[in-house]
Amino acid sequence: MIPPALWLFFRHQFAPDFTFQRRQLVLFIPALFEILLSSLNYFLKGSFLRPVGFTVWLVLVDWLPLSLTVLVLVAYSKNLVASLRETKESQRAHLWKMVMVLVVFWLMTIIWAAESVFGFDLHILFQTSTAVILFSLAYAAYFDPAFLSAHNPPSKKTK
Repeated sequence: MIPPALWLFFRHQFAPDFTFQRRQLVLFIPALFEILLSSLNYFLKGSFLRPVGFTVWLVLVDWLPLSLTVLVLVAYSKNLVASLRETKESQRAHLWKMVMVLVVFWLMTIIWAAESVFGFDLHILFQTSTAVILFSLAYAAYFDPAFLSAHNPPSKKTK
C-alpha cells in the first residue's frame, strides 16, 4: 500500500495537472489482496500469515513493496533536487516541507529494509517512529491546514 500511496502523493505535489482518477485504485489491489488473504487466514486458523518460510510470499508482500518504495523515493528525490535548483530562495518553503517528508520516508524505508532484508529486530522502533511521525504531521496540519497542500514547483512534470 505504501508505494502507490507515496507515488500518488508526490505526483500530486509535483505535477500541476495531476488529478486522482478512479482507475488509479487498481494500484492498491495487491495490498487489498494481501489484507484479505491474511484476514481470512486469521479467521480460519487464528493467526496471521507470516512471510517467514514462504519465499514467494516474502518477496511479494515485503521485498517487492520495499523495492518499489525505494524506486518512488529515488524518483521524487531527484525531482525535488531539480525543483530546489530551479526555484528562487524566497519560493522554496513548500519544497523544504517536501524535503522533510522525503527524509522521514527514507528513514522509515531504511528501518524497514534493516528489519526485512537484514533481519534486525526493529519492529518497536518502526511502530514508535510511525506513530510519532503521523501525530507530528497531524498536529502540523491542524495548526496550518495548508501545511502539505499541493504547490506547483517549476520543475518538470513527473509521469
